[in-house]
Amino acid sequence: MRKPISSKTHGFMDYAMAGTLLALPWLLSRDKRRGAPLWVSSVAGAAIVPQSLFTDYEWGVNKMYSMRTHLRSDVASALLLGAAPWIFGFNRRTRWPFLAAAAAELGVVLLSDPNAYSGRTPAALDRAFEKGKDLISRATEKKPSQRDFQPEDRTASNGAAPAPKAKARKGAEAMEA
Repeated sequence: MRKPISSKTHGFMDYAMAGTLLALPWLLSRDKRRGAPLWVSSVAGAAIVPQSLFTDYEWGVNKMYSMRTHLRSDVASALLLGAAPWIFGFNRRTRWPFLAAAAAELGVVLLSDPNAYSGRTPAALDRAFEKGKDLISRATEKKPSQRDFQPEDRTASNGAAPAPKAKARKGAEAMEA
């Protein structure tokens, strides 16, 4: 079944969720003391940014892990956001935005297609594999050392040094010839 949220839309929603979670304590708090909701929201929002930057989708910069892995971490994040009000003892008024964010995140995960994008095409994977094999073969092949390149005429078969070659004279003998 094709899911309605593409990886491109999911990426945009990730960054929007990160901004929302980072701004949430300041938007909803009336008093100066924000406490645990501030920290939970800030950590959750700040964790979404690198997770999104390292995902293999259109909004990712350094595509280190797959969309499936990203969706699994989104589920874990949503479960932690949903449980945070009871773990940290939030009051009733502060509890609802966290539950709404957790529900929104779970909804996005359920409606996102994990196979919608792969920047790594099969041809690109084949080229990378061949390049890797080439690099490994070059690194493991025996490299000749300086000793392997000794000229053959350096030593005679009996081990004695070869006789020096006669140098051409520049002088009277060269002129006579």
